[in-house]
Parts: sequence; structure tokens; C-alpha cells
Amino acid sequence: MASLVAPHRATSSFIPTPSRLPQKLCIWAGPVMGVLFVIGFVIAGFFPPPSPDQTAAEVAAMIDRDRTAIRFGIVLCLASCGLLMPFMTAFTIQMRRIEGTRPILAYTQLALATMATIEFVIPYVFMLVSTYRADTDPEVTRALFDISWFFFLGVICTFVLQLAIFGAAILMDRRETPIFPRWLGYTNLWLSLMFTPASTIVFFKDGPFAWNGVFVWWVPVTAFLVWFLPNFAMLLKAVDADDLTPSERDRGLVDEVAELRRRLDLLAD
Repeated sequence: MASLVAPHRATSSFIPTPSRLPQKLCIWAGPVMGVLFVIGFVIAGFFPPPSPDQTAAEVAAMIDRDRTAIRFGIVLCLASCGLLMPFMTAFTIQMRRIEGTRPILAYTQLALATMATIEFVIPYVFMLVSTYRADTDPEVTRALFDISWFFFLGVICTFVLQLAIFGAAILMDRRETPIFPRWLGYTNLWLSLMFTPASTIVFFKDGPFAWNGVFVWWVPVTAFLVWFLPNFAMLLKAVDADDLTPSERDRGLVDEVAELRRRLDLLAD
């Protein structure tokens, strides 16, 4: 009887291995987004942010004066938001290497990254809406402006949890040569706390805990820079150190498929 299944002998070479290039491109999406954000905020005149203690008339006058600059700057920031997902997915890939077959922390981090991306998009949209109509009531304009800054700086739970989860995953890595150094885990855990003062902006309109204050703007901006640089460097190093060989689980799966094909060939003969 003619064979019903084309003979095929799977070997370990059958397993496709990922290229380092896509991973590195995703990692480099992070600094590109950061540069676009800074340029956009500088163009808009929001670096540092305007005072939350302004009257409705003052906010409306500021937006009327800088309407075009705000639009160009925030459109640039909005365009950069999509770059956050590939950057944070690079963390997920390395966390999966640490956790193995049940990477719950890696997937939680990826879900949080998705939320964080949306949390960047929303405030930018509100900033743009506040510039949309020149005849909008100043009270409405200020309300839209307030909402944008509350979203941008006040919603910090996702990013804090992302840093904490990544730090915990690093410290869970018990292999002889860990993917990341342990100090990076402690750094992520410590820096996650540096963003928590931003949750208090609802109580202040001036001073160090207002949205343009030291503890809500300058400390988180500094902490983000301190967080970004070592993580960016260590991600690139982890990709270079990855031998990209298939896992034992993948090899076992290929062996099972090969054995199944062999049995089908025998039945078809």
C-alpha cells in the first residue's frame, strides 16, 4: 500500500530559532519612544508641566497662545505610544526564559504593559481635545486639561507593578548563570517606590506634591531615567548571551512528532 503520509524525519534542526535582530529592534523602540516624548513635550511647552494652580481663564489663555505648538508636540507624543509595546514585550521574552513553562509573571507584565500603553494614549488625547475648539468654555478646557494630567501622572499602579514584577522575576532566577544580575532586580524593586508619590496629586495644586512638583514630576522623571538605562543595557546583553537553542521541551515535542510520523508510516505500509 502506498504511504498515505509523506515520509518525514524531524530532527532538532527542524525547530526554528528566533533571530536576535527582531528582539534588539524591540528593545531599541524604548529609547526612540523616550526621545520622541521629550521632543514632543518640549515643543508643547509641557517640560516641566504647567502649574495646576492656574485659573480656568489662565489655562484657556495658555492653550490659546500655544495651541499650534501643543498640537504638534502632543501628536508627536501620541505617535510614539505604539513603541512602548515592543519595548515592554522584550522584558516579557526574557522573563519567560527565567520562569520556564508556566511564565505567569511574564504574562502579567505583558498585560500591564498593554494597560500602560493605553494610559499614555488617553492623556494625550485629552490634551489634544482641550486645544480643539477655540470657543470652548474655559471651565471645560481646564477640566479636560486636568483629566489629561491626572491620567498622565496620577495613574501609576501599572508601571509600579511592572517594575516590582520584573524585579521579583530577576531575583527568582536560580540558575548558575542568571540572565540578569541580582542588583538589577533590587534596582527595579527600589525604583518602583519612587513613582508612588504621584498618586497624591489629587490633594495638591501647588508645592512638591503637585503635578509639576519635585516628588511628582522631577523625582519620577529622574527615577525613570535611572531605571531605563541599566534595564536597556541589560536587555541587550541578555539577548546577546542567549544561545537561542531550542528548549528541552521543544526537543521533546519534536521527538514526539517524529515518533508519531514513524508509526503512521508503518500503519500506511
